[in-house]
Amino acid sequence: MGVSLSGSVFGSRTIFAAILQWYASPRHILTIREGALNESHSTSVLRFQGVAHFEALSGPSLIAACFTCLAQQPAGPSQSDPPRFEVASIHLNPAVNPPIGNHFDPERATWTAVPLRMLIGNAFAVRPYQLIGGPGWLDTDRWDIDAKTAAPTSTMDKFRMLQPLLADRFQLKYRRETRDLPMYSLVVAKGGPKLKQPDKEDTATAGIRTLPGSLTGHKYPIQDFTGWLSVSLGLPVVDKTGITGAWNFDLHWSPDYGQTAAADDAVSLFTAIQDQMGLKLEAGKAPVEVIVIDSVQKPSDN
Repeated sequence: MGVSLSGSVFGSRTIFAAILQWYASPRHILTIREGALNESHSTSVLRFQGVAHFEALSGPSLIAACFTCLAQQPAGPSQSDPPRFEVASIHLNPAVNPPIGNHFDPERATWTAVPLRMLIGNAFAVRPYQLIGGPGWLDTDRWDIDAKTAAPTSTMDKFRMLQPLLADRFQLKYRRETRDLPMYSLVVAKGGPKLKQPDKEDTATAGIRTLPGSLTGHKYPIQDFTGWLSVSLGLPVVDKTGITGAWNFDLHWSPDYGQTAAADDAVSLFTAIQDQMGLKLEAGKAPVEVIVIDSVQKPSDN
């Protein structure tokens, strides 16, 4: 099960929502490809599909927007009142383990089989570790939403429109706090980095490709790599390497490390980063803005 995101022009929240969906999927699979899409007046498609790998193939600006958003975008809703949908229907999806997806047209937005916690993350552009509390059904119940706008709106505005919708229909009440959360700093390890500079004649598309236990970066900035790490580890990761530019690297680790891998053969992601890239993750704590869910209710089916 995975997410497919097609397009070349995306707002950061569009990409952020895709990654939230990817992060919440059982197999952690995401596909990002170049295409022809304008967020303001075209269709964005984010759907779970039965692909067996993670692949990100795009121009540097798309990749940078994707993971820079994850690594740096401040959490929490805008202080200004968000716009509202003109009309919206909400239904509990009765299927067993249905595929998750969403679809956007200029005057319409649909979410299919999406857990409420994911919808809240979409609405406020926060990462999973920034959502605190809430009943168990936030993660287990799946919701279908079909919403219409009074006029053509951008994808960013459609995500913001979820805020009043969740407040009205799910009676969502929350508060924002700043809490000290575990985090990692990515630094240069002893001995220096082990990254490869791309060939000047290399015209291949920049991006990353990953399979379970394998990540290949091609003309990929370290700042964007920290964004990938933040999603993978479920914690903030800050780039303190001071390394600029784009690089090639291959990373291999034991995806089942600490579970079923043999102790003498297993390689953790942390060890792989240090041995194969010459970088190191250092644990710490940092103040992070979070959303604390005080109360929420299931809406009537309509």
